[in-house]
Amino acid sequence: RRLVIVVNIADLKHRQTNTFTKYALTGFRNKATTDARILTQFLLSISPRPEACAIFDVGANIGKYVEELKLMPVARSCEVHAFEPNPDVFAIMENRVRTLSKVFVNNKGVADRPGNLTFYYQPGKADTGGSFNPDHSYTQLQGTGRMKTASVDVTTLDAYLTATVDAKMVIPLVKIDVEGLEFRVKQGMERVLRAGRVQAVYWERKGSLKLEPFRDEVEYMASRGYFVYIMGCSGARKHNCRLTMVRIDGAYFDTIYDPKNHRAPGGGKYMTMNVLGVQRDHPFNDKIVKTMLATGL
Repeated sequence: RRLVIVVNIADLKHRQTNTFTKYALTGFRNKATTDARILTQFLLSISPRPEACAIFDVGANIGKYVEELKLMPVARSCEVHAFEPNPDVFAIMENRVRTLSKVFVNNKGVADRPGNLTFYYQPGKADTGGSFNPDHSYTQLQGTGRMKTASVDVTTLDAYLTATVDAKMVIPLVKIDVEGLEFRVKQGMERVLRAGRVQAVYWERKGSLKLEPFRDEVEYMASRGYFVYIMGCSGARKHNCRLTMVRIDGAYFDTIYDPKNHRAPGGGKYMTMNVLGVQRDHPFNDKIVKTMLATGL
């Protein structure tokens, strides 16, 4: 039987905004180590453990995250379906993960509708991957000889799941890191979101890009049955800070959470953060309330 915890919305929102403001450019910037700790706790909260499951890595780059998934609880026994549109980076990823079991790699993009999109990338820059977003900074390199474009096949997760993944498979997690196309990827998984097949969606939000309003993206997930959190940590110690989740859907939303409102001093980089949408009835929400919600301390 699940524990029901009552939260005072106004009080929590006040404490959350205080905590986020204090640690926005430190603990709430996207950090792989913090996210891995949070996602491990999420995976451990899944009950019952699925007999058959599939996880999706949209924007897999060179395959590092695929490797990490295969070391995490629950995820290690799941199929992992990885998508990387950059042809040069895909070749690196394909070779890197070839010995891992139940990993399926796709040299294509993912968006809100099937077709073809122009992909911008720098040859030899596997750390950045590239982007479908014409407003991305890669466009500044056009005409310099350091920019390439490719017409890339694009699918939707709705179409891919229908064609490839057994309907009985549990989908614990979809990870999306596609340099500004994150909302369109989620729009292309409308059917599986509404059907409740996906337990959690984990995505990146960049303050430096011209994107749809952040609130629209958050409420898109909320209206499909998800609580939405900013992932991070609070406290002074970088590698031993308190895992902290800031809930931002519905009445909890505040414009202060938009990463475009946070920039490093002296005109430095805009904030990039990671967001987690969790199904409303998932037991991980209880764990968040008990041990991870922002306290304002």
